[in-house]
Amino acid sequence: MEERRWRNLDPWLLLLPVGLSGLGVAMILSATNVPGAELAPEVGAHAVATLIGVVLLVAVTLIDYRWWRSLWWIAYLLAIAFLVFVIVSGETRYGAQRWVGIAGIPFQPSEFVKLACIIALARILADHARDGRHFRGFALSLILLAPLLLLIYQQPDLATALVLVATWLGMTLVAGVPLWMLIASLLAPVVAWPLIWRFLRDYMRQRIMLFLSPDSDPLGAGYNMIQARISIGSGGWWGRGLGEGTQTQLSFLRVRHTDFIFAVVGEELGFFGAVGVLVAYAWLILRCLAAVTSTTDVFGRLLATGVATMLLFEIFVNVGVNLGLVPVAGIPLPFLSYGRSALLANFLALGLVQSVRLYGHRRRYDFAPTAQLPLAARLRRAG
Repeated sequence: MEERRWRNLDPWLLLLPVGLSGLGVAMILSATNVPGAELAPEVGAHAVATLIGVVLLVAVTLIDYRWWRSLWWIAYLLAIAFLVFVIVSGETRYGAQRWVGIAGIPFQPSEFVKLACIIALARILADHARDGRHFRGFALSLILLAPLLLLIYQQPDLATALVLVATWLGMTLVAGVPLWMLIASLLAPVVAWPLIWRFLRDYMRQRIMLFLSPDSDPLGAGYNMIQARISIGSGGWWGRGLGEGTQTQLSFLRVRHTDFIFAVVGEELGFFGAVGVLVAYAWLILRCLAAVTSTTDVFGRLLATGVATMLLFEIFVNVGVNLGLVPVAGIPLPFLSYGRSALLANFLALGLVQSVRLYGHRRRYDFAPTAQLPLAARLRRAG
């Protein structure tokens, strides 16, 4: 039985993130390279975080995902406690108070809060999906989500808040919540937009206005959006070559090793390199969705759905920002962008999906009484 279970593991859920992270090391090296200077610390940090992430992925894979079902409230309360601690004693960087120092290394707790949120939502929605009380599960999921959104917004970190909302939408849809409830929840912000606009921070309003007219401040807030499009366009079909991008190497493109790493890929690896990266991401999302369909356990399906939705939204927004299709949101590109907290959280998330593949896969008659099984199945079970 154990040997049969191990066959359910999906090697792509390990190979794809490792490959993307390895490419990330190369792109960060190129983006931070300064002739005659020492190797940028971000390169080594990303490589080390990748190795740690692989260990965490394997460790979480070996833990039966159903173990988290009974501990969801602990994960949720820890998430609240970390977010409160960040607001009270967190480190302020780039105008936001989002980090805490652990052994002198800055970490961003909100990245791990995403996982706690997925676990908590999966438990609540799964419990109420079984008995058909979808409205109650929908309401309770909103009650769980609201404190996390408020605390994250106070940092301020609108990007992570949007990731949580997108993840919640994907999970409620798969949980069977009636479509009219989801449509109503999406229309509510549209109707309340004038009020929401008043409560947005100044930089948030500025990003929305720049998205509508990026050329209005070409040397200021709109500078990097313009440079990102120039970088991608200058790469042509095959790219200028690793370490040969003029926009990147001459530092025209700012924050190029984090939020705008895709522009570096487009410039140095070209159209085909960028498409290759997108194909790898598409295959990764499909493998997560394969885990959703591999189990009949609602909790496991919702865990995998939450991870797939989270990654898909982050990829869509980051690439969209680089292409000028969505407002600047400050969401890193999974596994490619520099950011230890995000990288480790994503490896942990894929560990949850792999655990669903390992422990959630069941034959259609695994739990059926022996007397109800076909004769051949009864003989196999007896043997």
